[in-house]
Amino acid sequence: MCTSPARKALTVGGFLALWVEDPDRAGRMFLSEGKPIVDALFGRWRLAADEADDAIQDGLLRAFASDKAALRRADPEVLFSAWLHGLLRNLAREAVRRQVALRGSGQGELASALVRRAACTARREARASGLPKGALLALTRKEREAYDLYMEGLSTAQIADRLVVGREAARERITRAWVAIAKGVAGIVPPRRSTLRALSLTETTTLSPRSRQAHALWCSGSSYSMVAKSLRCSESAARGLLQRLRRALGRTPAEAES
Repeated sequence: MCTSPARKALTVGGFLALWVEDPDRAGRMFLSEGKPIVDALFGRWRLAADEADDAIQDGLLRAFASDKAALRRADPEVLFSAWLHGLLRNLAREAVRRQVALRGSGQGELASALVRRAACTARREARASGLPKGALLALTRKEREAYDLYMEGLSTAQIADRLVVGREAARERITRAWVAIAKGVAGIVPPRRSTLRALSLTETTTLSPRSRQAHALWCSGSSYSMVAKSLRCSESAARGLLQRLRRALGRTPAEAES
């Protein structure tokens, strides 16, 4: 997939401005652009997949964590892609050192897997111990379920199996949770998720199937990107459709039926 010149030219300063303007979009950009970097680095150095998942989440928190925010200490003129690659490369090196230390302990294969799982859980718990309470309170029920399982040391595939959802859905919930947490760490008060009232009997027949599907997806906790994927449209189109629904459903059922 080609990267646009505008995306290539994005600087650290530009990314920080985007974070202030639209933290959800900035957080997702951080995770989406960081994922292929950690996958390549961890694949090259033969590190476990759950280590790669931890690295991208650690990177997100290190980038925004209040007083020690890595992004705020970086040169604002540096390209964001170059800065992100450097941050994640350092995290990958830390993972290599942990793996070397584990191999040097003489553990057997099964014991090594158990020790790695315990170490993974301990790292995640240590990372969560300093989070502000407000960051966790901002999570939806589905996000909190995925987050709690993640903190137990489960991989994305294991979380998907436990929640009886697809891997993409599990990954989406974890992503939404960490973006919300990063906003809390950065001191940004997360906006309340807008709600849609239930449809009246008349509305269930007069609204288009597409609108009814968007309504059902949003009320079930889906994000804009998941609504867009289900409707096979762009995220901006999904946002527009939901905005029109909010305006239409802002009226009382009696007004809507008149």
